[in-house]
Amino acid sequence: MHTYPHPSARFGVCTYEGPPGHKRLVRCANPRACTLDYEGPPGQERKVRCYIAPLEKTVHFEGERGDERQAWVEYNDGDIHYVCQGPYPGLARKVLIVSPCRGHTTFLKGGVKMERVVARVIGSGANSEKLAFDGPRGQERRVRRTLPNGTVYHYEGERGHEQITHALLPCGRRVGRIRLLWMAARACVLKANIVHFWQSETQRRLCAADGAGRRADLASFEAQFGA
Repeated sequence: MHTYPHPSARFGVCTYEGPPGHKRLVRCANPRACTLDYEGPPGQERKVRCYIAPLEKTVHFEGERGDERQAWVEYNDGDIHYVCQGPYPGLARKVLIVSPCRGHTTFLKGGVKMERVVARVIGSGANSEKLAFDGPRGQERRVRRTLPNGTVYHYEGERGHEQITHALLPCGRRVGRIRLLWMAARACVLKANIVHFWQSETQRRLCAADGAGRRADLASFEAQFGA
């Protein structure tokens, strides 16, 4: 392996591999700017990766030498942005964002620098929840939410102020907004009743004749008053 200074200060030092006369370029690096990785035989090296240090991202390329195009961009936080090439070389539009740390996948449509969110899948497999959006870039509003059991909630309103209008159950039944609000309130009351029941049962057991709470109270009394 041999390293040589690159004519351009942007890339700093270039690294080659192979015997004299058959050396191939494998990397051009400037740690403060970017690092380019290459693959391929001598004279046909193609760009495959570019790590951009200031932006903390790695751009992956596909294609033959001289026609490399962006395929996906990987960020240090784990997000992966998949792209589709635009009408001119070097221009690409995002079509898919996979966010493992956030637990969701986002789908986009639109031209270069005009991508808008159209759908998002939260979770994975049979337990995933699906969201559908509408509206121009930066103003996407939620219009549908599909639960794992097949229930679909429909929304209206501006971004950040969407309200449920109705829901379609898996059986095909339509449930209106008022009914949905009543069902949500009823579920909260039932949960509160369950919590209160188990809280009272816990206190009853702690305060029983042989309960841990009564023993702790007795020990505290004896320690304080010496009885």
